[in-house]
Amino acid sequence: MKDEIESIKDVVIYCLDNFPETRSCDKKLIFKVLLETGFAFRIEKGIGFSYEKIQEMPSFESIRRTRQKLQELGEFLPTEKVQEFREQNKQEMHEINTWWSSDIGMKDSSQTLLVEEYSE
Repeated sequence: MKDEIESIKDVVIYCLDNFPETRSCDKKLIFKVLLETGFAFRIEKGIGFSYEKIQEMPSFESIRRTRQKLQELGEFLPTEKVQEFREQNKQEMHEINTWWSSDIGMKDSSQTLLVEEYSE
């Protein structure tokens, strides 16, 4: 399993390094990763996929998370416009989570959800 994770990371790094447009678009990144690993191939009218290999195909979420982790470490950053958009979304989600946490009576803002016992 670790070998598979490392190989996905290596392919993601290769794509982010060699195809800068993949840094700002997960769909383009996933597409390039599938092409580079042989799970997708070019045909006359577009892209083909091998039905037999679908179960071996890397998870799209694993590809996205690998890109996210690398960018959190300051590597292969997207365009400034995408960085601003992601930061705005991050702030909005933080505000929603803060509101939701206080609204349901959370005692702790960590990962553990502690809800006050409801009484009438």
